[in-house]
Amino acid sequence: AAGARGVVNENYREGRASSLRTGADAVEGAQTIVILSVDQPRPAAVTRRLLAAHASSITVPSHDGRRGHPVILNGTLLPELREVDEASKGLRAVLARHHSDVHEIPFDSASVLLDLNTPEDYRRETAHDDP
Repeated sequence: AAGARGVVNENYREGRASSLRTGADAVEGAQTIVILSVDQPRPAAVTRRLLAAHASSITVPSHDGRRGHPVILNGTLLPELREVDEASKGLRAVLARHHSDVHEIPFDSASVLLDLNTPEDYRRETAHDDP
């Protein structure tokens, strides 16, 4: 996407929360933040639909009542992202604190719930086309 850039988390051994902090530090002044996990790939159309619908502090996709990824956040939440750690449950805690501000966008496809942690997970999901 225009204006997007990658950021390397040198402290990745500290857990996922360290990636949130690294990303938050890298986007000072951002109005909108898209949180994507490397093991949770999504079709670009999912992210575009979420961005188009983003009108609250937090926008998340859902499928059959379960929340998925990516998560779209308002830039006003950057200070909280800079403070997350594994003990505080990271992004999950931010979502819980702002539960009344979460806007769920329903998707027919379960692709918003994908979590590919192993080569077997990847092979299983790429064996068929489910956008």
